[in-house]
Amino acid sequence: MNSIRLTVGIPTYNRAGDLRIAVESVLVQANNRFCDQLEILISDNASTDATSEVVDEFMARYPRVVNGRNNVSNIGFSRNVDAVIRHALGEYVLLLSDDDALDEGALDRLFDIIDMHKDVGVVFLSETPYDSALRAPLAPPCGHKAKKGDILYRPGVEFVRRNHIFPPFLVSGYVFRREAWLKADPTDFFDTICVHALAALRILGIYSAYVSCASSIRYRTENSTNENRWIDELYPFKFHLDLLVGCKGLKSLYPARSHRYLHQQALRSVAYHIMDLKVSSGRIPVGLLRKRLKELADKSDPLYWLNLILLQVPAWIVRILFKVAVRLRHV
Repeated sequence: MNSIRLTVGIPTYNRAGDLRIAVESVLVQANNRFCDQLEILISDNASTDATSEVVDEFMARYPRVVNGRNNVSNIGFSRNVDAVIRHALGEYVLLLSDDDALDEGALDRLFDIIDMHKDVGVVFLSETPYDSALRAPLAPPCGHKAKKGDILYRPGVEFVRRNHIFPPFLVSGYVFRREAWLKADPTDFFDTICVHALAALRILGIYSAYVSCASSIRYRTENSTNENRWIDELYPFKFHLDLLVGCKGLKSLYPARSHRYLHQQALRSVAYHIMDLKVSSGRIPVGLLRKRLKELADKSDPLYWLNLILLQVPAWIVRILFKVAVRLRHV
């Protein structure tokens, strides 16, 4: 009988040094309370650096705790996240990015939550931003969230209805009931870079959700390698276009009002990036962006048409509007 309650799943690619810090932040908390209930599973996405050596070292030192798996080729971020959850032994899987770390007491807090709430499908652990070396926090832990306290949403869809917001975008700190992830079957989100957030939205329609306010994750605001893995032709629109992919796949699960808000939030972000790039004279792939919006957005939403108009508006007009807005704000 499997006794593993929690797997800390670490999808990784070419970050051997950072990975070591992430794994050690888990091991230092693996006290007697957890005994044989904890697994650390590292899913290597065909790294070309020393990642495999780091994983082998940890597996040799902690054979009952650390497991590793390797993808034959790079299968992309979202598929690797899915792989680490599907191959996990734990009833729950805590996702931890290979360049982040657990905060002190994170495992104790998480075990308290899953012991107390047997029907929870997803837990959102709070985070604190750190510098690129994970040495100094850039903001107080939890910030404004500390005043609210922990919140249980039952049913989980109440998270969206009451907050009118997408789940957190940071992959670190997501805790999924493995059974819930498999039921959600997020294969239609594999070509996005936010499978964790979109799968969570699907799970919220079936299971309860828990938001923990105490900081449990230390995340780097910038990676020490200054590497951005998401740059492609549609950067920086990629993430928010992927949220529109999720809106299409989730429409039947949510009340019309909540679904409309999520759709509008994604379109507002696209509009913001269009204006920001026009003000800063950045490059916008107009034709490709217009095509994706036509494929993904709901044509009945006025924000869809606003985005199409913004793509045609000359940059000098947008700059003038920005200057006027700044002056009005300071009047």
